[in-house]
Amino acid sequence: GKVKSVCIPHVRPASTIKRYAYIDIWGKGVEEKALQLNGTEMDGHKLVVTLPLRPMKKTRRRALKNDRYRRSEIMIVRGYDTSLP
Repeated sequence: GKVKSVCIPHVRPASTIKRYAYIDIWGKGVEEKALQLNGTEMDGHKLVVTLPLRPMKKTRRRALKNDRYRRSEIMIVRGYDTSLP
């Protein structure tokens, strides 16, 4: 699949990254492929992969709203180079 966008919430002022991310992936069979990563390790961290309960736009909007009240910011990455580790 093709990564459309990555949204990684983080808390200011320390810019501490939260323990989750929203990733939009387009393509055939991407849901099944992404779910296969559930339980695997990346750089010593266990991955937990779930499908969104609602469409990504509503989920991202809610995250932005919730983080605003906690004085957080959202970092959105687009055009991620998939050749990077």
